[in-house]
Amino acid sequence: MKDLVLVVDDEPHIRIILQESLEMSGFEVLTARNGKEALEIYCENLPDIKLILTDISMPVMNGIEFRDRIHQLVPETKIIALTGNYDFENEEDDNLNAFTSVMTKPFNIPELMKSIVSHVNDNVYSS
Repeated sequence: MKDLVLVVDDEPHIRIILQESLEMSGFEVLTARNGKEALEIYCENLPDIKLILTDISMPVMNGIEFRDRIHQLVPETKIIALTGNYDFENEEDDNLNAFTSVMTKPFNIPELMKSIVSHVNDNVYSS
């Protein structure tokens, strides 16, 4: 069975690029437009989802709220934040440290794929 990754972004072109790149790298992919939709998909597919990629700024439920809800359910879930608005100097963004990692948009697809493979292969679910 292929590793399952959930991609959450309100921008359709980002979802498509990530889905195609992940599928070409051998992953199975589920997508959602916002955190609320993603939370439903996550709960329907537990424990099969190995990694989540989520945008931070989204309508309905943003990426930080989504991450908090996921970590209440399964604290060890690996979540990579994707953001175009990340201010590395802003103390308000300290809560981004709770993500497995943070990638800024525009992101480099090969670099992102390398990070994804690394996180999926470092499987905390085996314990």
